[in-house]
Amino acid sequence: KGEEVALPKSALSLLHGNGSCSCNWPFSGENCSQGECPAGYLLTVDDTSLLYECRKCASGTYKENPGNDGVCSACSPGTYAAQPGQSICKICPAGQAQEDSGQSTCHECKVGETANDGRCSPLTCARSEWKLQNQCWSLVPVIVLVLVILCAFFAACAYRAQRRWIVNQAHFMKSNRLWQQLYSLKDRPLARKLAGEDIAAVIEDARHESEQLGMNLDYVITEFEEVVRATMTNHEWRQDGDFVLTLGSFLMNYGGKHEQPPEQWLQASRANHPSDPNFHQLAPLLVFGKDSPGFGKICPRDGKPHCSYVDGIHERGCSGKATHFLSWAWLYRLSLPLKALQHWAEKNQWERHNVNIWWCFFCNNQFRVLQEGQTKNTKELAVAFGANLKGIGKAWMLMDGVREPTYTKRIWCIFEVYIARKHDIPCTILIAPEQQLECDHSINTLKELDEACRVRAEDATASHKQDEEGIKREIVEQFGSFHEVNEVVEEQLRSVVIRMLKESETGAPDSSSNLPHLISKPPQSNAVDQVHGKATN
Repeated sequence: KGEEVALPKSALSLLHGNGSCSCNWPFSGENCSQGECPAGYLLTVDDTSLLYECRKCASGTYKENPGNDGVCSACSPGTYAAQPGQSICKICPAGQAQEDSGQSTCHECKVGETANDGRCSPLTCARSEWKLQNQCWSLVPVIVLVLVILCAFFAACAYRAQRRWIVNQAHFMKSNRLWQQLYSLKDRPLARKLAGEDIAAVIEDARHESEQLGMNLDYVITEFEEVVRATMTNHEWRQDGDFVLTLGSFLMNYGGKHEQPPEQWLQASRANHPSDPNFHQLAPLLVFGKDSPGFGKICPRDGKPHCSYVDGIHERGCSGKATHFLSWAWLYRLSLPLKALQHWAEKNQWERHNVNIWWCFFCNNQFRVLQEGQTKNTKELAVAFGANLKGIGKAWMLMDGVREPTYTKRIWCIFEVYIARKHDIPCTILIAPEQQLECDHSINTLKELDEACRVRAEDATASHKQDEEGIKREIVEQFGSFHEVNEVVEEQLRSVVIRMLKESETGAPDSSSNLPHLISKPPQSNAVDQVHGKATN
């Protein structure tokens, strides 16, 4: 008939004859006996023409092979043929199924079922899977995630436990004064990585506590002089100008070593030890020599051998947190502070056992300062001193008299009194009994009081020239001149001298009658008023 059917191009070959088409596609030849139906087509006889023809297999059926034999087969369960004339049946798409045969569509599985090979079956999950929302979810990622979280948790716990153990170990070392182990702990890579800041804080606490230690007053009064006398007899003394010194002082002044003393020592003549040494003479014996209590002991301030005197006697209970700051001069002889402290202790029996004195001779690590020459610049020393003095809260001014005392000629003493006054730290004069008596009888007028308390910071000196120049430079840079410092220190001295005279009334009854105009009213406390020219007491 010449009509085209929706077939593949290979099946649409044109048949050429004598110009007439009497056969149905795809047949030709005599009696239309030549040709065969392609796949998906079934051979049938046209009811009208009684000729052979090829018809498409119905939807849901298929015919796989070409030929005039065979029939259209129904699609098996799990497959479908959506269009007529199919040579194969397609498997149901994922998630869909078909339980019946000869179907042109697939359907979704019911809740609780899953499609496998085009058929619905009850959803069953493997042991490593979890059934959720009609799907099986693999538990492997969840297990891996849980394991990662657990590992992270246990790692964090282990980190915290290890860190806590290291910190506890640091505190144990500090409380047991195991300074070398504490500083070694800080240098361990693992400990530094896990708890470096905590260890540094423990070390800083130990350093601060060490720097705040003071000499116990009872130890100074009852034991220290015996220690000095016993130590002096164990050393050789030689003449060096106007002073009698030990080898330690020669080494500090001229250099050299104990095994190779300087030439000055070898040429100096031997001498007896001084009966009343000053603290320059005592330093090589007591605070940085082999007889020092700190010799060979690890210093809590830097973890190195040899510590301060107060650290060396701390285990014996002879030092504790400082309660009083002592302002003094290294030129003083031993008898002066011993007598002055004994005099104060006799008048303050109820308080003496709780007094610890911050005394730079004993509290600074003189192995570092004097023997090794480790020093801070003046500005750093001034800041550290001010913080230390404020932390202690009370100051003693150890004076060697009232008439032209050494105290007011030392730049460090003047600076210390100035800082104490500026921070409203109460000051008390410490003085030996005989000098107390001299003071009671030598000051009878305001003029004599002013002369006794006269201060000239610009003329004051220090044991080390660089300290003197540094303090004076600090004063000039801060105030422009020495006037304010002189005024403030003079006012403070007048105040404490008057207070001392008032307190001595019981011991010296005639002193109050000599000074009725001085002690009739309390001294003014506002030093700033004095600086700006207001009347003094």
